[in-house]
Order: sequence, then structure tokens, then C-alpha cells
Amino acid sequence: MLEFRKIDERAYQFLKEYAVKNCNHLTEYSIGFVQMWKNFLNLEYAIQENLLLLRAYIEEKYWFYYPIHRQGGEEEIDKGLSAIEEYCTQKDIALQYVAIAQENFAKMAMRYGANMETMSFRNNKDYLYLAEDFKNFGGRKYSGQRNHINKFKKSYPNYQFAIWKAEDNIELELFLKEWAEEHGISGEVANAELEGVFTLLTKIEEFGYFCGLLKIENKIVGFSIGERCGDCIIVHAEKALRGYSGIYPTLAQLFAQTFVTEDIVYLNREDDAGEIGLRKSKLQYLPIALIDKYTILTKRAIDNVQKLPTVKGERIVLKAIGKKDIESFAKLAGDVELNAFWGYDYRLDAPKNVNSTWFYTSTMEDFKKRMELPLAIYYKRKLIGQVVLHKFDYQNQAEIGMRILPEWQGRGFAKESLLLLSHYAFFSLGIDRVKAKAYRENEVSIHTLQAIGMQKDGEDEQFIYFSKSAAM
Repeated sequence: MLEFRKIDERAYQFLKEYAVKNCNHLTEYSIGFVQMWKNFLNLEYAIQENLLLLRAYIEEKYWFYYPIHRQGGEEEIDKGLSAIEEYCTQKDIALQYVAIAQENFAKMAMRYGANMETMSFRNNKDYLYLAEDFKNFGGRKYSGQRNHINKFKKSYPNYQFAIWKAEDNIELELFLKEWAEEHGISGEVANAELEGVFTLLTKIEEFGYFCGLLKIENKIVGFSIGERCGDCIIVHAEKALRGYSGIYPTLAQLFAQTFVTEDIVYLNREDDAGEIGLRKSKLQYLPIALIDKYTILTKRAIDNVQKLPTVKGERIVLKAIGKKDIESFAKLAGDVELNAFWGYDYRLDAPKNVNSTWFYTSTMEDFKKRMELPLAIYYKRKLIGQVVLHKFDYQNQAEIGMRILPEWQGRGFAKESLLLLSHYAFFSLGIDRVKAKAYRENEVSIHTLQAIGMQKDGEDEQFIYFSKSAAM
């Protein structure tokens, strides 16, 4: 299973290799973005062979990014997506993707089909420009920018634009503090962005960021910092003090003239975060594209179940645990010896003084969280056991389990309940494959699973694994 860890130099090196070899115009997959926002977004990473897998943790939810590869193709990406899916299934967490590029959207749609909900937010779209336009601001369409630049240069003829040097950082930090005070920076996101800029200043030499300083009378009044990703420069920050008319278009042009080489085609000047003034300004620079980033919420079969069903068989009925049967269910769920092969020991999670109601409420809570679909087995209105579907995955599969009270064992109820729930899974939930596992020493369960048509899939030191489809 994947092991996620805090962002470190290994992740940066992977991103660096990726950025050099791939033309990715989305800012989220750049080193600078990760460095700037890793604390605010609680970014972590895992390595899967030649893939880097990133995830964020926001408002108590995990969000996964598209797998980042050094040189792999579609097969490697599929392996990465499968690893993320398995991780979410085993951890019982929702599978949600963020910042999916349009070029990768078709693959996600093919993989998840109707079982995904897609969103694209205008505030998050990156602005993409032709780099050459910023070097020249030529033609009538850019007459406004040229006028502002000419006014700035006429008002401040002794301006200087210098490439960053290590000794500039002390003065640059003072500039940023002045800029923050002048603009009244407040709020969690704004403070996180400023903190991220300070982080980038410490990484300029190590990662070869482009950083330029605009000075008037040897005082820094503006600066820009960005990085190269393929044929694009992503501008992560552009700050300037107020009171200098025309400073922003001047800063943007000087940055492009200094750092844009013949093999740089585009500038990504990131999103506008929904700020009215910033949006107006970015649009006036005439982007050639607003880059879509898709948020994808995937669904499993259980996510469409609003309430526990009632499934009727010839002898038994599968349905939600009746409140009058809480004591009987507690007897079933709380019998440690009976549940030796159930695969879960309730004592790991139960309070110190557990009562009968706890077993019922915890089971219903698991359904509320869509972690499992638990149904009691009723025979002649008596609760005699439980059958459950759980570990619903993102390839339309689920695992089945069953337990019967001792006094009702040996009468065929186990086989009947498994067949009944499997039929419901296939033809009501639309599950493609039902899986199960049995402890190697549990011969009764192994025989029962084989009796309902399950085929052996594999084994390890502890379990034998089975599965079946609707055709089996």
C-alpha cells in the first residue's frame, strides 16, 4: 500500500525531472507551487515506481493529483491511479481528484464513466499568454500597456531591473513586509501565499528560479519570481508597491525581456482567485487561453444507496437491524470466539464500558459513512446473523462477509444469505465482481464460498482469496 509522507527533497527532485521533460502548463504540478503551498494544503507525496503521487488535505478531506511520471506512458499512469484507488478503498476514504488537466480528462472519464461528478471553477483557471507578446506588447491591442510603461519610464528614468543575487534577500524580505503592510494583507489564504513567497526566496539558487527586481533609486519597488516548466514559464509571484503608475506592466515586460528565451513559448500567470481587480488586469493582458482544471468526485456503488434495502429470499430476509433486536445483534457482534474469523475485533474500537447499543450505533454509523452495507439475516422474524458488503472499490467491486449465531449454524443459512446478497450486489447495485477472503484454517468458510460459485483468486500466508461475477 502507498505510504504518504511530508514533502522533502526527494519529491522536489522528482518534480524537477518532471518539469524538464514534460510540457505541463498547470501551476499545481510545478516545484514552486508545491513549495509555496505545501503547508497550507498539507501536501504529502508517495512514490510508486516511476510515479510521484501527491495529495492535499483540506477541510478534513483528501484530494489527489494526477500521477506525475518521469518518462512513463499510459500503463504507468494506470498503475498509479490503481494504487490511489486501492489506498482509498483500504483506508475507507473518498477518492477525490483536484487540478486534473483537460488533456487528462478523457482518461479519467473513460476510467470512471458515470461514476464521477466533475466541476471546473472559473476562479481557479490559469491564465496562459504568449511569452513573445509580453516582451514587445506590440500592436494596437496592447496600446494601453505601452502607454502605462512609457509613463512609468518617463516618471522614473533612473529605474533599474536586476536579476536576483543571494545578497538581495535581506532587502527583498524588507520589501515584502512593506508590501504586506501597504496592502493590508490579512486572512488565511493571503498570509499563506506571502509565507510561500518567503519560502521561494530561500530556494532560488537550488532550483534555478527566475527572479527579477525592479528598483527606483536603489530601492526595491517590485519583484517577480517564476520557474520554467517545459516551454512555459510559470510566474508564481509578482508584487509591487503602490504609488508608481504603470509599475505592473513595466515589471511584467522587463521580466519577460530578461528571462524569456527562444524556446519559451508561453507564460502562465496563474489564476485570479476570484478577485475582481486582478481578473480585470489579467484579461487586459489578452490571454490565449484560460486553462481548465477539473475537480473530480468519484462514486462507488454504495454511494448511491440512500437507505438499507430489504432483500427477500425463500427462507430468509436481509434487512436493517431492527431496534427491538439490538440485544440479539450485540450477542452476535460481541462474541469474540464466534468472530475469530470475522476479520475484525470490536475491542479495538469499543469504549471501556461497552453496552449493547454501541454495536448497533457503530454499525449504522459505518453505513452512514458509506464504509459498508450491513444487513441482518432474519429467519421467521428472528435475527440469526449478519451479512455485509464492504470495501467497495472504484472498479465496481466489493467484498462480502457473513456470520451466523451458533445455534443457527449448519442449516444452510450462510450459503443462502451469501447468494441472496450477491444477487442484490450484481443486479440492484450493478457490481461487476464480488470478492471474499477466508482464513486458511477456516475450512467451513472456504467450503461455503466454493459452494456459492466463488473461484479461488490467490492466497497468502493468512488468507485464501475468492471472487465471482454475475456470470459465475
